[in-house]
Amino acid sequence: MIVETDRLKLRCMEPKDIDDFVRDLGDWEVQQWLALPPFPYERKDGEAFLAIVRNNHATPCPTVFVIADKASDVALGTVAIDIDGEGNGVLGYWLGRDHWGHGYAKEAVAALLRHAQGHPTLRHLSAVTDLENIRSQHVLATCGLVDCGLRDRTPPSRRGSTRLRRYELAIKGL
Repeated sequence: MIVETDRLKLRCMEPKDIDDFVRDLGDWEVQQWLALPPFPYERKDGEAFLAIVRNNHATPCPTVFVIADKASDVALGTVAIDIDGEGNGVLGYWLGRDHWGHGYAKEAVAALLRHAQGHPTLRHLSAVTDLENIRSQHVLATCGLVDCGLRDRTPPSRRGSTRLRRYELAIKGL
């Protein structure tokens, strides 16, 4: 499945994307804001993520996408919703540093949220950011997620933060 915007396409990961991921997720400026990808990020990590994305795209309504430039098909990052058995989803995304400041994160998150409206089990969405990640906070607020205040974080983030800002959005059942 491909979700398109004016400038981007959200698509399944391809083997050609692994080198871009290794480069971009090997950059501390990117990784410092993230919780899950290993650091340093190696080719084997990209190959493991490729399998995860492909399995997700084998489902009727995938929720894990590569953010790619629509014209060149170059991978810019990822956007995903991890959904538990209760219908609660956690939104996450990242972009390589060369792609910051162009509105791509907002465009990709908004497109994924529109797509997620059709997910059969997703009911509620949350996302968290480091207190200093003002750009991410702006993306979430602009895309309609509500700032629910500060939460404790255990263990501390890669940056050493023990607090984070939580955002939420009801998807269905309003």
